[in-house]
Amino acid sequence: MINESNLITWHHNDLSRPGFEIFNFAQYLSQEYPRYQSCHQICLITKGSGQCIIDTHRVEWHNESIILLLGGQYVNFRPNSESHGYLIQICEHDILRPDSQGFPGLSTHLFDSQFSGILPLNPEKFRPLITFIELIKSELKSTSNPSHLCLLRGLFHLFLFKIEQLWPMQSQINRHTSYEHKLYLNFKQLLETDISTTRCVNDYADKLCITPKKLNQITRRYFGKTAKETINNRSILEMTRLLLHSDLSIKQIADRTGFTDPANMSRFFRQYTGRAPGDFKKSWGIHSSAFDKK
Repeated sequence: MINESNLITWHHNDLSRPGFEIFNFAQYLSQEYPRYQSCHQICLITKGSGQCIIDTHRVEWHNESIILLLGGQYVNFRPNSESHGYLIQICEHDILRPDSQGFPGLSTHLFDSQFSGILPLNPEKFRPLITFIELIKSELKSTSNPSHLCLLRGLFHLFLFKIEQLWPMQSQINRHTSYEHKLYLNFKQLLETDISTTRCVNDYADKLCITPKKLNQITRRYFGKTAKETINNRSILEMTRLLLHSDLSIKQIADRTGFTDPANMSRFFRQYTGRAPGDFKKSWGIHSSAFDKK
């Protein structure tokens, strides 16, 4: 359980909707793992080392590193030594939406899947991020009023933009029109809600009121893949999560991922991973947890 004294919460003008929370990283590590990410998180690690398993990817952290975790992922922290820093928990909807004072929503690629993982930094690049967090913490202690909330939001947006600039994938991303970015965000949301019922490009294009050709253009720009590849990759990700983090049978997983026949799901999974679902699960040496393997 996290000590409330190690938690700072900022609310928008709608006080029922939290925008972000700042945790003591060492306290956060004391929680039970593996765990499901219900929202995005940024870890700023000032000291320590260890391993973080994100879905099926293992990364090592050391002093002055950033770990970016996305909502929907399964995560397991394994510290090798005493670790310190900050963990910033972000509610994507509240950060991206405009507020009642007219402050625009944040347009960022930081929560795209290609950014997830770890980024080691040198002291010169890492120190300004800590300065941002300390400044935000200081401002959080001040009396809240509309102008002050806009200042806080502005500081936090700058903090996120700074991390986005530091990430290597940034150089490969082009800025596009707000219309295209909105379509991209809507497609991302559809992938989360509809992947269990359809993998058809036309279905997603119809819901977005665009042509399949336009959807392909958007996925190539934002994901570097065709729409079909993007949809299939998301389906495979859902299967691997269910295989590694649940006790569901192959038939139950097939039902949850839109396959009426478990054999068809197994062939689809083997085509993309090179392994049958059962062999994939055994390769992790697991039964009910993805991280039983040492």
